[in-house]
Amino acid sequence: SDAMIELFSQENTPLENIAIGQPGEYKVAVPAEALPWRGYWFPHSSGRLHIGMESPLAKYDRYVEGRTGTHLGTQGWEKINHAYHGTNWSGHCNGWAAASILREEPKAAWTDPLTNITFSVSDQKGLFIERDYCPNLLFFGHRNREAEASGAGDIDAAEFHHVLTYYVGQLGKPILMDKMSTSPVENRVVPAYSMKISEVSANLYDVETTLQIHEYDKKLTDEVGVAPFEERTYKYRLQTDPVGHIIKGQWQSSNPDFFWVPLSPSSCDSRNPNVSEHWVTTVGKELTLPGW
Repeated sequence: SDAMIELFSQENTPLENIAIGQPGEYKVAVPAEALPWRGYWFPHSSGRLHIGMESPLAKYDRYVEGRTGTHLGTQGWEKINHAYHGTNWSGHCNGWAAASILREEPKAAWTDPLTNITFSVSDQKGLFIERDYCPNLLFFGHRNREAEASGAGDIDAAEFHHVLTYYVGQLGKPILMDKMSTSPVENRVVPAYSMKISEVSANLYDVETTLQIHEYDKKLTDEVGVAPFEERTYKYRLQTDPVGHIIKGQWQSSNPDFFWVPLSPSSCDSRNPNVSEHWVTTVGKELTLPGW
């Protein structure tokens, strides 16, 4: 997705220096409950979030109006502000990537007992995906806005190693990645990796890292479970100081654009302001009162 562009220009978030570790082979994965759930990326070209009275945001407007008497205009805002402008990769992949690891997966359709509106699994996920369009986050690297080849602002190999081994390896927390090194953004979730560290000479190491990269569904579906994944291998060389702390790195293969780590729901100018944390999180709950 092309969302959060204003956030992609922020300064990198520094990490404390991490030792490279001993030469050898390693496999690391986050706990099973932290894996990303499957969900649609709601491309702007499809209008699936807002077109028609049975779209997620149309149902959301009727649901909130039925509960409060106030029509929010969420569907109309989406039509104007997330309209398709000819960029085929533009959509909500960032919202899916964040929501799929921040939120508990909806696993069944839910009907509100007051308004009798039914939200399917994909409806509920769509609301989360819109709500998490631009969360609070930590960002590593720079978004490449060049139309052609990889730019110098892509994530450095040393920072790539730092972020991966710290968040996935030490904290057991998935990280998000733009797997493209060119201008388009393809957000994916990385919850696991295998790594081979080989010593080249004193304080110089070659690293081969294979990421488990989970992606969104290409079509709208109510299926639940862990998002599908592929594997992609990256190679780089790291130089360390005498005690093993990484000084710098150099890519020896293709590389991703950036890493980011969602922390909590937030707001920005490009997120639909009427999709509130309160109302989104009431969907799927046992509600009996007519208002709040």
